[in-house]
Amino acid sequence: RVLLSDSTNIDRESRNGDEGDVAKALAAAVHDAPQRVLVTLFSSNAHRLMALFEVARNTGRKVSILGRSLERQVEALDSLGVLERPVELLMRVEDLVKRPKQEVLLIAGGSQGEAASALRRISLGQHRYVSLEAEDRVIFSSRVIPGNE
Repeated sequence: RVLLSDSTNIDRESRNGDEGDVAKALAAAVHDAPQRVLVTLFSSNAHRLMALFEVARNTGRKVSILGRSLERQVEALDSLGVLERPVELLMRVEDLVKRPKQEVLLIAGGSQGEAASALRRISLGQHRYVSLEAEDRVIFSSRVIPGNE
């Protein structure tokens, strides 16, 4: 019998808090943002996604999901009843122009620099609907995987 296992950053000696601490930090960063906020994270981090929906609700922002993996994760969480009333918060990225920028929270895939990700297209000015402006706040809410620096 063989067990093969891998855990990113398992060799790190320190721990940097828990999801509750991260949720509080995200809430503060979004609350203080003067314009749009774009958060990128691992699409598999369900707790972080749930926290971002709560942050959006508490700050009066609408959420737009950018990236297929994130869309599938949100659909799964919604089907499980984990997200509280996500329909009230979700908006299509095409409808961004109809909202004041201070009412927008974008959640984008691509925190590890994936070539086809929404974040990469945005950063290169190649996204169909989103182009960053000077007052927009971009938050990387993930650790760097060794080798993806």
